[in-house]
Parts: sequence; C-alpha cells; structure tokens
Amino acid sequence: MDFSAIPYGWYIEMWIGLYLLTPFLNLMYRAIPTKRQKQTLLVTLFVLTALPDLLNRYGFHLVPGFWQEVYPLTFFFIGSYIREYEPGLTGKKVWGAIAVIILVCAINPIFNMLFVKNHTMIQIVGGSNGVFGTIIAVLMFLLLYKVDIKNHVTTAVLKRVSLLSLDMYLCCYIFDRIFYPYFLDRYFVNQSQFGKYFFIIVPLVFFSSLIVAQLKEWLFALGGRLLGLKKA
Repeated sequence: MDFSAIPYGWYIEMWIGLYLLTPFLNLMYRAIPTKRQKQTLLVTLFVLTALPDLLNRYGFHLVPGFWQEVYPLTFFFIGSYIREYEPGLTGKKVWGAIAVIILVCAINPIFNMLFVKNHTMIQIVGGSNGVFGTIIAVLMFLLLYKVDIKNHVTTAVLKRVSLLSLDMYLCCYIFDRIFYPYFLDRYFVNQSQFGKYFFIIVPLVFFSSLIVAQLKEWLFALGGRLLGLKKA
C-alpha cells in the first residue's frame, strides 16, 4: 500500500480512495432531485477546488483554499453530470472548444517567450486542477468521449496504450530522471528557449515508458505461464 517510490505515486492512492468512495458518491449524486441543483453542486465544487489556484496568489487570498485538494470529486461529479445529461459539442461548438483549448495552452509559452528572460517560467494559467486546467479537461472529454473510431489500426493502438497506461505512468519517472537532466545539461540557456525541447523530451518519455510497460506485461505473462507449468 506504499506508493512513495516515485513522486507520481499519490495518483494511485487517490484512485484507491475514489474507488472505495464511488458507490457512496453515486448515491449522493442520484439523491439530488433537479438538474439545477446538480449544476449548483458543480459550480460550488469549481469555486472551492479550481478558483483558489487562480485567485490565491502573490499574497492575495480571495477565496477559501482549504478544499482545493478534493478536486477529484469535482471531476467525478462533472463526469456524472455528463453521463446523465450528455451535453454534446456539435458544429461550431466543436471548433469553438478547439479554439479555447489552443488559446489557453498558448498563454504560458507566449507570455514566457515575450516577457520572461532571466527567470524561471511563470505559470499564468495555473495547474491542471485550476480554472483553466479544469476547463481544458472538460472540453477535451466532451470532444472525444463520443468519437466513433472506424479505423481498426487506430483502435488497436489506442486500446494497447490504454491497457498499458497505468504501468507507463508508474515507470515514466525513470525516464523523466534520464532525459530531462541530459537535455538540461546540454541545451538549456533559459526557460523560454528550452521550451522547444519539450517536443523532443515528452515523446521520448512516452515511447520509452510504453516499451517498458509492454516488456513488463510480456515478462509477467511469461512468468505466469512458467509457474503454471511448474505447478502442473
């Protein structure tokens, strides 16, 4: 039950807890009688978990920040709402959502390239569970959750990556510790300049983790077969 070997291990403990809480969270959500009240719940959770990341900075404390860490519940109930009411993105809404995602993702790199020279990168839009991170996550989900992929090769690749994603997540820290220091030692001048190397490092980490995760699955399967033969 200890996942402290890597800094990313908190995610596994969060999922264990969320898994145990899910039946009770579903009971809570289903007990809310009206759509408007469910929307009120989502707005309340957004204020408590997303707004502090944006408004409680640089000496300001404009909203309560104590409940910020329960943001997984915000995403859980947003998912419950989407599952029940199936709000879709069609036509111009699709392009609007894509434009919003691109715009938000461009804020940090453009600001840092223009204004940040001899300073570490400034995170204007906040973290992944902040206001903009939550908006991007929801829009991406709405864009993709009903996509019907006809291409069998694409389906097979996505399925394989999905099945290996947990092992990839757990081992990617190894490659973070390999690739980032390597590129930092050789190519770093300043934060804004170094940003372009993320387009090299991130795919390297992704595919290295994918290969190791696949090898681990094969080794475990082989070990299982060998143990089965010995028992027989």
